[in-house]
Amino acid sequence: MSKRWVYGPSSALGSEKIDVAQLLDEYGPVRPDFMDKTGFHTLFATSSDVTGLDLGAEAAAALDQSWWGDVVDGLVYVSSTSTLTAPGNAHLLQARLGLGKEIFVLDINDACTGFVRALAVVDAIIEAGLARTVMLVAADAYTKLYAPSELKVSPLFSDGASAF
Repeated sequence: MSKRWVYGPSSALGSEKIDVAQLLDEYGPVRPDFMDKTGFHTLFATSSDVTGLDLGAEAAAALDQSWWGDVVDGLVYVSSTSTLTAPGNAHLLQARLGLGKEIFVLDINDACTGFVRALAVVDAIIEAGLARTVMLVAADAYTKLYAPSELKVSPLFSDGASAF
């Protein structure tokens, strides 16, 4: 395997801040020392009209386009809260970012380990010669999946994206 250079990262978070302590007070209780053990004190949510794809586009656009605009020839989009079930979302992000129509695009539907798996996939794409410069975007909008009262999951997930 040859060397890989990584540029970025950038991120985007939902604009609405949710205080986890307030959430637990309103719907709790949960396990003792939940906040100390998880470290989660603030969650970030999007409004109903903002998707993970929107956050992914925001995170990607925050990267310095002066270096990637003309060289990105691959795009991998990772999400488990995709806007479209089929045919996927990478092509939507490709269009929003103004990337070439002939680049390699791939959707990965994965949650917790999606970013790590996508790194391996991006490496394989480059190693196989399918692309030389791949943008990786991971984005999710989990607050739309779980009611705040579902304390087994709601205090663990925010809406956010990263790109590099």
